Amino acid sequence: MHSSNVTMKLPRFLQRVTGIRKKREKMVLESKKQDTSRGNKLLRAYWEPAKKACLSAPQMGGIYAIGLRGFRHPIYIGQSNNIRDRLQTHFRKSSNVQAVDKFVNIIPKRLFKVKYVQDRHHKDYEGVYLAHNLKHTGSWPVFNLKHGNSRKKKSFWKFWEW
Repeated sequence: MHSSNVTMKLPRFLQRVTGIRKKREKMVLESKKQDTSRGNKLLRAYWEPAKKACLSAPQMGGIYAIGLRGFRHPIYIGQSNNIRDRLQTHFRKSSNVQAVDKFVNIIPKRLFKVKYVQDRHHKDYEGVYLAHNLKHTGSWPVFNLKHGNSRKKKSFWKFWEW
């Protein structure tokens, strides 16, 4: 008698599990669409010479990428509450806090290029921009040692795809 009760509950349990799985799959698709559109913004932005970008970048929050002229992929992707001030800090000779700052101070500024996008939620989505860059360029930016100091919980779909 006890075994028949277990068999009767099993289909309900499976129905519940498949229902949860379908909801998760739907959430995954929605999350991917949002993350892709965000990541595409930075990929589609135009590269500017570093000197010009340090003067013309907005004093707003966003994501920026630093690259070398003649190379396609960025060497660093970062986020800041004030893009202009952060870029000026990177290219200031006295700044040697991060590895990218030390590298930038060794090579002439004219060999660098910068692109940026304004994003109100830059702190939440820095990791998304990094992951999108990895997906499309096939390489991780050399001077990004972390995977983004994202406050957003790790994208649910990244774990789901494992």
